[in-house]
Order: sequence, then C-alpha cells, then structure tokens
Amino acid sequence: MFVVFIAVTSLVLGACKTNPPVPTARDMPAGKNFSGLWYSPHYEHMYVTQVGDTVRGVYAYNNGGEFQGTVNGNMLTFRWIDPGNRQNARRPIEGHGYLQLFVEGDRTLLKGAWGYDDAKTGGGPWEAEYVRPLESEDPQTIEQIKAVH
Repeated sequence: MFVVFIAVTSLVLGACKTNPPVPTARDMPAGKNFSGLWYSPHYEHMYVTQVGDTVRGVYAYNNGGEFQGTVNGNMLTFRWIDPGNRQNARRPIEGHGYLQLFVEGDRTLLKGAWGYDDAKTGGGPWEAEYVRPLESEDPQTIEQIKAVH
C-alpha cells in the first residue's frame, strides 16, 4: 500500500509543471537600448521604441500583436497582447514575458520567453536579432503593421 501511495504521489507531483524562473537582470551593454527593428524567428519583424525605461513594440506574426513594458538593466519585462481575428474565429489572448539584451560579437540579440496571463515563462522562447534603427515610416500600431506585412 505504501509503495502504491509513493508511486501515485510521484506521478501527481511529476505532472505539476512549474515555469522556469526569470533570470536576473544584468547591466545594459554600453550604448545599447531596445529601440529598433528586430527580426524574430518566432514573431517576425518587431518594431520597438524605448523612451526612458518604457518600451513599446509591435510585431508582425499572425496578424500582428503588441507589447509594452519596463526596462531594468538589460532586462525588459512586458505584457503582450494578440488581438485575435474575428474573421478566423480566433479570440484575443494576452500574457507577459521578458527579454534580455545581449551583445555577441557584432550582433545585438534579445533572448527571453513568454507566458500566458500573469506568467512570464512557460509559453515558449522569444528571441530576436537587431536589424537597424527605426525609420519614420515604420509601423507603430497593429493596424499599420497589418498594412505592411
């Protein structure tokens, strides 16, 4: 009986998934910030603006989405929103996430994760590479990004 209890307890506890922790922020690399056009294999083109410690961005993936958050060191913690698509019967979804900015050689990279609702992890990776500074005609809203992509 005790062996059965241990086996069942192990199965139940093993099935309880905990999301990985968010890493600790580091110093921002010299001369860098989150502003610019980034390309993500997960979310395609990301147009990001940083003013002070506030960041706002839009991304092209799946009819567009947006995120907004706060910077601490090289770490951006944010809330994201995918507005859904009524024509495709896809409801809006939202969550949170984090991105850390790193310099590796001559590349500037974002590495992080996203989660649903209040979780910052558990949904999947969120990574991107810096492409160029923003230009005045770059999209800044979901409507604008839908027109371009």
